Formats: sequence, structure tokens, C-alpha cells
Amino acid sequence: MKKEEMVLTGTRTNQVFNELGVLHECGEYAGYYQEEAYKALGLENELKIDAWCDIMSDDKGNQYAIFAQGELTSGSFCEYRKLEDDEKVNDVRTF
Repeated sequence: MKKEEMVLTGTRTNQVFNELGVLHECGEYAGYYQEEAYKALGLENELKIDAWCDIMSDDKGNQYAIFAQGELTSGSFCEYRKLEDDEKVNDVRTF
């Protein structure tokens, strides 16, 4: 997807679960798909203290690239984008 076509949803980390449901990391550990998430969001890889970026999935098989400036329960700024089928990564979890 071209950067100019991307629409990122901005929210707060404590609201992500209300909007997307329960999320799980797709990789073998948290942050495994950090580089892929940055690319999917069209962001530069400039992690600051307490920030993270990863690809996560819900229980329906949807995947999201997420960037956050704090823990999921902290109420910090975050943004995400639902990935298209051709952008999805291997999810180590099975449904």
C-alpha cells in the first residue's frame, strides 16, 4: 500500500481493546515484527523510551500494525492500521 493511501487510526492505548478486541502478538515474542509494522504504518524506525511497534492479531484472524508510546493500559497515544490480506505476516498462534 502506498504511503499516501494509508489511513492510520489514532487513539489511546487503553482504548485499543475497546476498538479492536483482545490482541495478541503475531511473532514468537513481542516486537518480533517491529520492522514490518513500521513499514506497514509508513513510519521511520525511531523508537523512543517506552514506545513500541508490532503486528498483532485478533481472534478473528485480522492483523494490525500498531505503534504506541506506552503500555497498552497507560492511556498513551497510539495509532494502528488494519493490514490487507497480502500484507499479513505468519502468525505463530493457531486459531
